[in-house]
This record gives sequence, C-alpha cells and structure tokens, in this order.
Amino acid sequence: MALSCVECKRRKLIPDVTDDNPAKPASVAARNASATGKKPASKSRPTEHELLKARVAHLEALILRSSVAGTSASTAAAAGSGTSVNGGGSEFHAATPALTIGTGASAEEEEDLPDSDTEDAALVLEELALGRTLTRVGARVARRSAGHISTPPSHPPLPTPPFPGSSKALSVPPASRAMSSLLVPRVEGRRKLVFDDIWRTIPSNKPVLDWLINHYFQRTDWGWHVHHKPTFMAEYEAFSQLIVEGRKDEIDPLWLAIFCMTLCLSLNSVESQVESPLVNITEHDLRTLPWAFFEAAQSSLEVGDWTGKPRIRTLHTIALFGPFLLFAGLPAAGERYQNYLGAALRMAQQLNLHKLGKDPTIMPLEDVALPPGVNSLRREIPLRLLSTFSYMDHMAIRVKVALPMHSVDSASPGNFNDSDLMVEGIATPRPDDVTTDWSFERVKHQVSLLQRKFNEGVTAEAGFEYDLIMDLDKGYRGILESMPPGLREDYLPPLGEEITDMWRRSLCYQTVWNRMLRLHRPFMSRGYRDPKYRHSTDTAVTAARKCLTAGRALQRAPLIKSGFQLLGIQGSVVVLFMEIWTEFPEDYANGLDNQLISEAVATFERYSVHRHPVVQKIAKQSLQTISLLYEALDKKRKDAEARIAAGGSWSSEGTEEESFGHLLKRIGAIVVSTATSSAAVSGLDSLGAASLIRSPTTAFSPNDAIAPPPPLDQFLLPTATATDWGTTATGLFAPGPALSFLDVKSDIPTTFAPDSQLSTDFDWNALMPEYGSSLAGNGLSFDWMASSLGAF
Repeated sequence: MALSCVECKRRKLIPDVTDDNPAKPASVAARNASATGKKPASKSRPTEHELLKARVAHLEALILRSSVAGTSASTAAAAGSGTSVNGGGSEFHAATPALTIGTGASAEEEEDLPDSDTEDAALVLEELALGRTLTRVGARVARRSAGHISTPPSHPPLPTPPFPGSSKALSVPPASRAMSSLLVPRVEGRRKLVFDDIWRTIPSNKPVLDWLINHYFQRTDWGWHVHHKPTFMAEYEAFSQLIVEGRKDEIDPLWLAIFCMTLCLSLNSVESQVESPLVNITEHDLRTLPWAFFEAAQSSLEVGDWTGKPRIRTLHTIALFGPFLLFAGLPAAGERYQNYLGAALRMAQQLNLHKLGKDPTIMPLEDVALPPGVNSLRREIPLRLLSTFSYMDHMAIRVKVALPMHSVDSASPGNFNDSDLMVEGIATPRPDDVTTDWSFERVKHQVSLLQRKFNEGVTAEAGFEYDLIMDLDKGYRGILESMPPGLREDYLPPLGEEITDMWRRSLCYQTVWNRMLRLHRPFMSRGYRDPKYRHSTDTAVTAARKCLTAGRALQRAPLIKSGFQLLGIQGSVVVLFMEIWTEFPEDYANGLDNQLISEAVATFERYSVHRHPVVQKIAKQSLQTISLLYEALDKKRKDAEARIAAGGSWSSEGTEEESFGHLLKRIGAIVVSTATSSAAVSGLDSLGAASLIRSPTTAFSPNDAIAPPPPLDQFLLPTATATDWGTTATGLFAPGPALSFLDVKSDIPTTFAPDSQLSTDFDWNALMPEYGSSLAGNGLSFDWMASSLGAF
C-alpha cells in the first residue's frame, strides 16, 4: 500500500508515518480520493491472495506485450563483413525510438499519475522472482523502462496464470518467464564501474554472440553438459531484447557470469582463427579473450554478491569454471578451482540440494533461475549441478571428500534429454538403456565413485593389496556392461547420426578404458614374469588398444580435456611399445599395435602446431619419444636378424638385453636434456617439472639412444619433502597427505609420510604416483597432475 499521497509524491516529500500523522494509510487513501476524484475503496476488499494474483497477472501481461512489441520493432543487426569478436564491430542492434504506453503521456507526467497499483504489482513480482525485498526506486525504474516499449492498444487480453508456487505451470510463454528471471534492480555505485568493465569485455555485435553460442552447443556442450539448453536459449533471447531496450544494467550479474563463461568455453574450443563475412576471430583473440571472459565471469560473481545468499546461478557458473580451469595445465588454476569447488559444495548444502530425497515431487527452494511450481525442470537442474560437483569432488586426490555420498539422500539426476524437462509438471525418466543428453554424465559419476574407492584404498593404514585392483576392475567392467547401447563401442549408429553423438560415445568408453589402463599399468611389467599379475598385463594392453581405437572417432573433435587428452594417448602408446618390446613378434611391423601407434603419431603431428602451448608441448615431446622408441626397436630387430644369420634364433633369450624400463629411462633423459630453457610452456613451466628430476651427469643425444644405460644414481629424484613435492609437482596435493609409489625393481609399494625425504634409491621413471607413470620429466609431472584430476 502506498504510504504517500499523490501530492506528496509530486512534491518529493517523505511522510513520517505515525499515529498522529495524516500520512497514515487511511488518510492517504482519503487524500488520494480527493486529488483524483475517486472514492476511497470499500473496506470489503479481496483477500491478499487474490490481490497478489491479480497484480502478478497484470504485470506479466505488460511484460508479454512488451516482448511482442519489442520483437516486431527491433531490426536485425547490420551484417558487416569481418566483424571482430572483441567488440570492435557494429553495435548489438539498431536502437529503437523510445515510445510510451497507451495514452502517450510523458515519463514526467506518469510520475504524477495515481499508479500505485502498477508500482506495487511490479514490486510484488520482483520480490517473488528474486526472493528479496526491492526498493521503490527499483520499482520506479522498472516502470520507466516499461514505458519505452510500444504496446498495441488492440492487443487481446491474456489468460490469468495461476499464482506462482502452485502445482500448475504458468500458462505464459517461456520467454516471459525468462525475461522476468533476468531483471534485478539497476546496478549502481561502485558496482556500476565494475559492471561497465564487464560490458566492455562482451562483444557488442549480435552475429558474433550468436556464432559463439551456437559454437558452444556444437563443440563443447557434448563433453561437459551443464546448460539446460531450452532454458539458456530462452534467457539468451530475453537478454538480447533487454540489450536492444538499453536495459543492460538491469540484467542479473549472476546470469551474466554464466553467459561470460559460455563465451569463454566456446572460444577456448576454437582451434584456429575464423574468417567469415560475419565473424572474424584472430589469433590474438584466441590467446587473450578466453581468459578475459573468465575474468569477466569472476567479476560478475562479485557484482552479484555471490558469497552472500546461495543462488543456483552461482553454482551454475562454478560448474562452468571446471573444464576451463582444470584443463588449463596450470597449478594455480587448479588450486583456484578447488577453492571454488569447496564453496559450491557448501552452498549446495545450504540450499539442501543433498536432502531432496527420492520423491520427484519434492522441490528445491525457490530461486529466480528455476521455474515456479512443482515440475521436473525445477528439481533436475539443481540435481545435475550437485552431481557435477560430486563427480569433481570424488575425482580430486584428497584425504577425504567434502561431500561424501553417505550424507546425500537426494536421488541421482534422472535419465532425461533436455527436451524432456519442461515446466509442465512431473516428467517420467527414460529407461536406463536409452541414451540421453545426461547418459555420459551418469557414467562419469559412476567412474568417480570407483576412483574415490581406489584413492581411499591406497592411502589406508592397512596397506595396499592387489585384491583392491581386482575389485575395481570388476566395477569398471560393470560400468561398461551397464552403458546404454548408444554409448557402447559396438553400437551401430543410424544413418545421419549427429557427429556430437559419435564424439560423446567415443569419449565415454575411452574414459572408462583409460581408467582401466591406469589401474593396471603399475602391475603390467610384473605380469610378464608372475602369473598372479598376468590379468593386469592383458587388461592394460587391451585398454590401450581400446583407447587408441576410440581416438580414431575423436580425430576431428575438440580437445575437451586439452593436453590431458593427449596424455591418455601417450600412455596407451607406451603400453603397446612395452608389449611389442617384451613379446617381440617377428611380424610386429604389420601388427595391429604398430598400426595404432602409427595413427597416434599422426594425431601428435596434428597437435604439434596447436594454438594451446601445453597441447603443442605434449605433442612434440610425444613425437620425440616415439621416434626414439622406434630407433631402439629397429636396433633390436637388426640384432635379431644378425642372430638368425649366425644360426641363432629370433628371440633374445639367454642374451643380456636392456629392459624396457631402462630404455624408457634413457629416452626420458634425452627428452629432458634436449628441451630448451623455455620448454616448460604454460602449465609445465609453473609445474616446476625441471626441478623434479636431476639432470643426468652424462649428456645423451638421439644417436646414443641404444647405448648401455647409465648408472642408476644419475636418475635419482632430488631431495624434497612430500609436502614440497606435492606443491611443486601438481599444485593440487594438499600439504600433508601421504604419497604412494611403486618401486618396480623390488615390487614393493611404498608410502611416504608427510615431510619424509623422497631422496631414495628409486628409478624415477618407474615411480608411479598412485597409478601412473610417464615418459619423461615434464610428462611425469603432467601425469601426476592428471592423476590428481582423476578421470578428467
């Protein structure tokens, strides 16, 4: 109810509402009646519930009419050639003239009209949508902004929607709901300066934004599914309309954070510059703008006070931070995301997302990002976010998870396509054997639970036992068997299958087989001489073949995991070389393993000129390593041919021959020694890989690849504590936890307690942090980081 009469508002007076003051509500009503010629309302008035329904319906009608009028009045952006993504092109849209509603009264005249009902209706709707009380200034701003939209006087009346919070869905188009969800009070004060900087980062040209959004859903969303596409696209259309109307300062900063991260991930997946009549993305844009968009997203969170009241859009933004920070190859980026992840899990618990139970009609707390009422969309969006954070929480190498599964009683996200989740009540999930938009994410979460079981097993006080490996092997095989047909490697796709479906399927089973490879690789060499571990040897070889076969289908796919994806290929190549070196069949050159290695060489050659320095670095070092391994293999073949010519056999049994472990050790030394002083590009340099491995006292060149191995003490690790090592190697190990390694010379697993010395008589290339080894110093350091990120 208005606390000022029309005359007081015209004179900008603020009354003192007391019992003896004529500005109390009853007097205000009487004075308004005197000023406007209308009688005071009767005391027999509608209930508060009915009044709120009427007000909400009235303002929703205004918003919908504004949407219709704005769509017809706006014009397409000028399609100039060579528009740069950095905002240097034409404006977002041609500006439309400011028009008033209905009577043609000016904004100044409207200030004096008795429109407190409209003002209160706007306030009620914003309070319901935003979950907080707004000032009357905010309501007046909303009314002035609405006055800039032309509304046809003959527009038919709209049906009255049910009151928000009822079990029925709103009978208004999604665009209207999306529009209302974006509106917040205009940003003012110091926050306005930050907000202006954010807007200067966002491209001002609509075709550029359209291209980036479309590119995101074509090249990124398939591998890290966070957006509910129909909701995001409706909000993007509402966003575009608000920009046309000049109301960008009323857009929710938290939604803008989501938008900036969408642009960031989209541009980060572009492999080379783009030149077209509408879009021009330069190499400089590709180097600088992804981080600029990320920083803009962080600033948007600050403007939106993300550390205050927990919001779904805050969680949504942090979920989008994941693939960008985790795969950047920078320890500082990984540490930053761990902080964000911890904050997101705490917010999710404050919102009780872990206590929603199994009943599909139990809804999370009201939030502006979620539709009102009882419907599957309102429930599934928070469950998907919680599942994403749980996956990353379980994959991280920590002493314990922040949100253990035993404390979560919410159901897992349903097996839905995005198109299944609308606002019309409760939807029925599709059967588990049906492939949906969320199927891959379900598989990743199952993998994370097994990975956590492994992490806990190797750090248990009782010690590590091989039975755990066999138990986890059974679990991974169960995941492969339970996959829906559309994600299995033997799936026969229909004609015209979307390429993103093929990419998703290939990356899905490659992810599971890569976990199998990492699980069994530490025991592979022992399996050649001890039958107990032969299962690990055979499984590691099979997994390597599966991973490289899946890589064929991913040749044209973007590197969702950046350099870590190449490390998976690198690890598979090493396993196949070990198989060829150890078994050494006479026709190995024509075998499947050699063919798969040759295909991997083509992949590394392609990425050796990639725009990401980390990807380029790993590809080049992998090529160098494969070349040296082939040289050694060729030398071994010539030695075998010489034995046959001398009347001997192809096998080297009974002769002294270099082991594959020593061969890798020497090749690793060559790769390190031939690297330039600036070899550690981007993440590798900051990982401090060169400081982890003592340079050999004897220099090696490629021509020395088959020379006798140098003394073992030339390859010892430098003196360091476990805490130092964890910080230097990955930037992700929390100070304190023990690190487990395997000495392949003695086959004895060893755990270093916190602050213990790591300068011991170990073969550095055989040291396997938890479950991985690598080819060289830089690769080893990177492999540790990949291990700490789990199945990413």
